[in-house]
Amino acid sequence: VKAHVFEKSPSGKAMPELPMSVMRVGGVNVCYSGGGYLRLFPLWFIEKGIRQLAKTGVPTVVYLHPRDFAPDCPRVPMPLYRKFKSYVGAGSTASKLRELLGKYRWSTCSAVVKEQIDGL
Repeated sequence: VKAHVFEKSPSGKAMPELPMSVMRVGGVNVCYSGGGYLRLFPLWFIEKGIRQLAKTGVPTVVYLHPRDFAPDCPRVPMPLYRKFKSYVGAGSTASKLRELLGKYRWSTCSAVVKEQIDGL
């Protein structure tokens, strides 16, 4: 498993990072597996990203916000583009996550970072 490690943090200690997962689409890096990206993209597209990244030995990082699971939560007044970014696809998050959890092997961020640090 590969994670990026920054050699210097403000404290001077090595700082591991699990970056957002991206896949190459038409020569462009596209995020696919967290928050709004997971809500917006269809499951087949997300799985394509998981498979593409797995071929490189890098795990897919999935991150979610509480609102990603609450399609009926109160809507905060905001500009249209922010509403889209914050709420589009919220009704599909739980089913996509269930499907992904059942189909692929997952770990915790701390276990992936520990494995990376132990390999240094």
